[in-house]
Amino acid sequence: MAWIRQLDSGLWAATYYTPTGPKDRDTITDPNKKRLEKRVGELERQVYEGTWIDPDLGKQTVGKMWDLYKEKRSGSKGGRKRDESVYRCHVAPRWQRAQIAGILKPDAQAWVSKMEADGVGAATVEQAVVILRALMELGVDSKFIRVNPIVKIKVAPRPTSPARIVEFDEQDLIVANLDKIYPDRPDAGLFVETLFATGARWEEAAASHKEAVDVRNRLVHLAAVVERDGTIRPYPKSPAGDRWVPIGDDLWPRFYARWKQLKRGELLFTSVRGGVLNYSHWLARVWNRGISLEEPDPERIAAHEAKKAARAAAGRPLTGPPPRLTKYVPLLEGLQPTPHDTRHTYGTRLADAKVPVHDIMALMGHENLESAQIYLKSRNGRHDVARAGLANLREAARSRS
Repeated sequence: MAWIRQLDSGLWAATYYTPTGPKDRDTITDPNKKRLEKRVGELERQVYEGTWIDPDLGKQTVGKMWDLYKEKRSGSKGGRKRDESVYRCHVAPRWQRAQIAGILKPDAQAWVSKMEADGVGAATVEQAVVILRALMELGVDSKFIRVNPIVKIKVAPRPTSPARIVEFDEQDLIVANLDKIYPDRPDAGLFVETLFATGARWEEAAASHKEAVDVRNRLVHLAAVVERDGTIRPYPKSPAGDRWVPIGDDLWPRFYARWKQLKRGELLFTSVRGGVLNYSHWLARVWNRGISLEEPDPERIAAHEAKKAARAAAGRPLTGPPPRLTKYVPLLEGLQPTPHDTRHTYGTRLADAKVPVHDIMALMGHENLESAQIYLKSRNGRHDVARAGLANLREAARSRS
């Protein structure tokens, strides 16, 4: 039983035994005796049930929990670097010295609201909450705290962009444009055509090497992944990502010609200097050029001619290499595709071809049905049905009138 007494200060104190032995005890105080009796009764019940947690352990700071979390953290190098950056920039300034037992849900929600008001991106805010939640969950697992107050924090959803299904004729335009701009580069037309033909993630295709190709059956093995730092991880993110996909008849002659040029262990697709591809550089210098056309820019030309005339009149003619007098315009109409849209296009084409859903999952490396279901609905079927239905209603209304 707890020993309850009144101190000289007027506070009431209760001392109770803790689970670590009969000589170990803890004391709590409260100005209200009945409230104190209720608190100590609850603590004694927790001791009896084996759910008691030492309040001193809750004094661990978030910074200390981060140090423990980093030691146990697994995953890709890129993911770890991203988490370290988000923690350093968004979690540590607010919570580094905070005791985990003192973090309350309203305070965490206010922190999220402030980040959103400051213009922090939705993906970054979401990742910051994920990190803090993981640190608090580690505290729960370590029996430093009883519950995780970050479990139900509300975060604004990420803005979503519609998937762009690339038609075959549009695909041919992109590949032909890249072949014209970069006729001898393996990371241009051939690489993009392979993305369309296999549904491979960019980092999977960029990590494929000569031994990943089954020439007899015209298959390519997707498993390795290019990390953000340029290293190649020899295993996929999940078991479902380890798969073989077919190379179509249209692509195979060109794909095989590239394969024959390679030595054992060499990558199928490399940068200009033969190294591992970098996504940011490739996106800017290859993909964005491939979906654009370069044409004369009248405004730049007029400005350049005016400057040249002015310099000539002043006796100081222009020297040096001429400036670029062109501009880039979209190659395709409407929403411009992204590299990931090659994968979405591949999945949609499989669904349009009536490939069974379990085969779509296997070919695309999906672990669950939900991920594959986005491709199962025909691209324009529902739109055509709705358009025809509304037209019929209008026609019927006109007939009645």
